Amino acid sequence: MSGDAAKDARLAGLRRAAAVLAAFDPVTLAPADGGATTTSGLELLPELVRVSRSGAAQWSLPTGGRQRELQRLGSRAAMRAALAANPERVQSPAQQMFERLLADDAAPLRLSQLDHEELAALLPVSQWLAGIVADVPRAEEVRAEIERRAEEVALRRLADEFFVGREGELQQLGTHLAGTGEGPPILFLCGPGGSGKSTLIARVLLDWPAERGEARRLRTYIDLDHPACSPEQPLSILTLIAGQLVRQDRSLERLSAGLADRITRASNALDDQAFELAIDRQGLLDDAIRWFTRLTGNTAMSLIIDTFEEAQFLGEEVETLLMRFLAELTRANPHLRVLVCGRVPPRGAAAESCTVLALPDLPQPAAAELLGRTLAVQPAVAPVEAAIVADLAARLGGNPLTLRLAAPLIAREGAARVAADEGWLGNIHAEAFQARLYARTLGHIHDPDVARLAVPGLVVRRVTPEVVREVLATPCGLGAISERRAQELFDGLAREVALVQRDGDGSLRHRGDVRRAMLAGLPPPLTATAREIDARAVAYWFDKPGPTARAEEIYHRLRLEHSIDVLEDRWDPEAAPLLRGALEELPPASGARMWLAGKLSVSVSPEERAQVELAAWEQQAARTARRLLGAGQAQEALKVLRERSERTAASPVDLLEARALLQLGLVTSASEVLLDAESRLHPGDPERAVELFLLMAWAAERSRSDDALAYLDKASRWSEGSSDPLLVLQVKVRRLRVLRRQRRMDEAQTEQEQIDRLLSQIQWNKLAGRPSLVRELAAEVGERNPDWLAAAVDLLGDDAFDAIGRKELVAFIDSLSHVGQDDLAARYKNDHELRQFARKRIREGIYGERAISVARKTSELFKRSVDILQHAELEAPLHRPTQLRSMMESESARLSTLVVYAFTIDQLRAICREALSVELEAIVSRPADRSRLVAQLLRWVTDREMLDELLRGLITAAPSQVVRHELASLLAALERPR
Repeated sequence: MSGDAAKDARLAGLRRAAAVLAAFDPVTLAPADGGATTTSGLELLPELVRVSRSGAAQWSLPTGGRQRELQRLGSRAAMRAALAANPERVQSPAQQMFERLLADDAAPLRLSQLDHEELAALLPVSQWLAGIVADVPRAEEVRAEIERRAEEVALRRLADEFFVGREGELQQLGTHLAGTGEGPPILFLCGPGGSGKSTLIARVLLDWPAERGEARRLRTYIDLDHPACSPEQPLSILTLIAGQLVRQDRSLERLSAGLADRITRASNALDDQAFELAIDRQGLLDDAIRWFTRLTGNTAMSLIIDTFEEAQFLGEEVETLLMRFLAELTRANPHLRVLVCGRVPPRGAAAESCTVLALPDLPQPAAAELLGRTLAVQPAVAPVEAAIVADLAARLGGNPLTLRLAAPLIAREGAARVAADEGWLGNIHAEAFQARLYARTLGHIHDPDVARLAVPGLVVRRVTPEVVREVLATPCGLGAISERRAQELFDGLAREVALVQRDGDGSLRHRGDVRRAMLAGLPPPLTATAREIDARAVAYWFDKPGPTARAEEIYHRLRLEHSIDVLEDRWDPEAAPLLRGALEELPPASGARMWLAGKLSVSVSPEERAQVELAAWEQQAARTARRLLGAGQAQEALKVLRERSERTAASPVDLLEARALLQLGLVTSASEVLLDAESRLHPGDPERAVELFLLMAWAAERSRSDDALAYLDKASRWSEGSSDPLLVLQVKVRRLRVLRRQRRMDEAQTEQEQIDRLLSQIQWNKLAGRPSLVRELAAEVGERNPDWLAAAVDLLGDDAFDAIGRKELVAFIDSLSHVGQDDLAARYKNDHELRQFARKRIREGIYGERAISVARKTSELFKRSVDILQHAELEAPLHRPTQLRSMMESESARLSTLVVYAFTIDQLRAICREALSVELEAIVSRPADRSRLVAQLLRWVTDREMLDELLRGLITAAPSQVVRHELASLLAALERPR
């Protein structure tokens, strides 16, 4: 026995003991085999991870090693025996849960009956025991339950006990989301901050009915402020929708496989050089809509989109594209109802596809009830007469936030005295009213030094003890103060919860709902103080590291109107999310606002665009046009780009205008725009020149002109001045393609050798954001560079076969492995799995005995893909099965009879799994007889337009030639229109 084998044998008992303990002390660990040993648990230390850093040392086996040992133990009895070796083990929650699951007589766990601590303990244990013992909940199910509980806690925090006066709106929203109301399937709920939108949504979600089976209604809630959600890329919403739907129905997991990966690739694509990108994304959008239809079918479903102001913030075109996308989803599933929530109504074309419900102020009785309840919970407040409460509510108005802010102030000043003062705060707009309440609150701050900090201190967005000492103290008249006094003032300010809120890092920020109104109303003496605070804040944050420091420094520089050059020099992209609120504080059409809008990827309104100088207009128009082109809206992009006719020397507008024209098929017009742009090229911008000549070459190829190579030669010369090796590679691969098509093989050979050298010098993962370049390289050099071809297939993932029709892809796979096209088509009804299988066959073939043949065929497939995308002659999309007409009643009865009498339940279960990517039990609700089961199955596939897949699956699995012939005849009849 070798030394390593002997050591493994010696440590085996210790590993088995460690596998059944959540945590342990290696010094006292006893082996599970029960025999005497001189081996110490300390010998396991290199294999362990520390799980406790306080008190006694605690260690644990990592999950992978634990699973291997538990697999060797294999049964609950063996695991219980291993536990007996260490009777004095630590009884942590995870250990208790583990032992609970090992009991033979234990009832299966019901996740809904476990508390939060038990769920947290179950999560790792479910991973340890996965696939080893029965009746253990899956980790995904446990995680979903934990997320559901966290969501419920957050909702209950919003839907507080002071929910009053919104019963009518609550009923209206419930009726809409239940699909029982009239009007468009999209309802837009709008209201200013503090009007109660979030509370109303929370109540809707908490009151959601818990029906099951056919009566259930799936629901999804998407907050556009979620880090994983990008409003300008609507497909990112689908990945969040898919995750929530799968949590509600695990049977949808296979159907949703693959799309999230494709959406992520598309979202991360940096491929501005590729005209084909818009075609790729449009194809992906079509596939995504098709996927959504399959995933939800005619299932009743509700979708809530919250914080829509995040989309409106980015620009009107983002708002419009997102609303159009939501409208597409409602067309894909007629039973889908959408509720969109934002602060202001939708603008322009976005308003065409929805009904708007503006959330009004609370009616006077409800406002009085809310004020009365809020007053009642204030400390040391005597009961207030109902008449006084009603009078105060009438004067305060019906904004819930105003009422909540006013309550503690009324309690301090005395309700009767406030009611007797006719001029108390006046009758003004809610936001200004809230600002006045803020100012009035200052009079009740006990420490006068804290009060002196409060109003000028509004200038800073983030308050810490150091900011109090270094930035605020002197301008606010406190002079030099000690660190201790700064901490006391900070703590005093933190207690004024009506003025400030504490952030997660412990710092304070002033309430955003009134801060802007207060700043706008600063009197002239305080304006001078504010500028001094801004200057001191710039100096304070200047040498501090991190995005937070950069955001605060840049914010105060913007207020001081520092030059764009200075702002650029101090810019940090990671600071961008922290500066979103600053945009609203900058004057419209100002240089600072245009600069920050650019950094935040915000498109300003057409009215504001019209006021700015030419260079700023070009940047804004270009941003808007890129978004529209990416969504296939070339005509709308062209309208924006032609708002002005003047151009700067390095204008980004020309090339985008040409792209829009090319998308519209106006090749001659595009060429004229490009020729005009060529006349204004200057030596200092090689990247723009290369992009221009690539577009000119593309237009020449499309019009079958002989000028394509001449333009590519110009692009090649300009690329020598570029520092981007990928740009050089793009030019060379385009040039190689044209040389190959013109059969200039000697020149093509030289170009290919140069490309091979470049590829050997580039880290291939850097090409992940350039899908069209990867595709072209696979087409042009893949045959002689199989390693690159394999890498390209992995880099592109499912997108490698975007332009290839299903039949063509099946034929390609068959040519590699001779599996049989009928068998392939029947086995891989799920397109994601078919593409995965194709990638697997390519990788195996490239490194197998038929490497040369596989590389040649794969390269030819990529050539075909590039050609389709270049000319936008997309074939029948890969993800669409044959569109069958609706069955007549006689045909439906015929099919139902065939299925009932020819197939067993087990056969139908296998067909659903293989052909539909779903479990039969997820479709049917345990009917008493097979006829009803088949009826439910047929209704399910018909609703999801998946009858084609079911019929082909039935044909493949048919028990006799007669049944197969009957099914094939029916399929052929349904493929023909009546």
